[in-house]
Amino acid sequence: MEGDGFDEFVRSNSTSLFRTALALTREVGAAEDILQDTWIRIFGHWERVRALDAPLAYVRRALVNRFLASRRGLRHRVTIVPYLDDAIDADRSGDVLDRMVLIEMLSRLPARQQVAIVLRFYEGLSDDDIAIALRCSSSTVRSLIHRGIRALQRRLTGQRFAREGIGR
Repeated sequence: MEGDGFDEFVRSNSTSLFRTALALTREVGAAEDILQDTWIRIFGHWERVRALDAPLAYVRRALVNRFLASRRGLRHRVTIVPYLDDAIDADRSGDVLDRMVLIEMLSRLPARQQVAIVLRFYEGLSDDDIAIALRCSSSTVRSLIHRGIRALQRRLTGQRFAREGIGR
């Protein structure tokens, strides 16, 4: 029967994927839209996806692709950053203002740097897993993360958490 295991896969992985989408988009509605669109696309190919060695990696890559596609041409859009509460539980800053500033600064990075940093520091993925999501080499991932952290450090100069040593 088509869809076998799909519901369970969605239940098991939606929280993590939503957290990733929220960290990337900074908007609950946009994160929900990207994740929903990803699930719709995956359902149409579920039998093939479920047979893969790493179906979660495939779905994560699809989510990243949806985010990157949604970001094209929207670089200068102004967005109000919401209070993220516990949705991004890996964030240990402890200070909502610092978190909001950091998330705003992340959104100003080039899209691939933003994705690499979110997948590394919010999702805890390895270079190899990030490389699969971005369809690049592990060395490119390390370069994207390094350049992204350096850009954040330059932009956050004078901010309290920059002085605390982010990325050192």
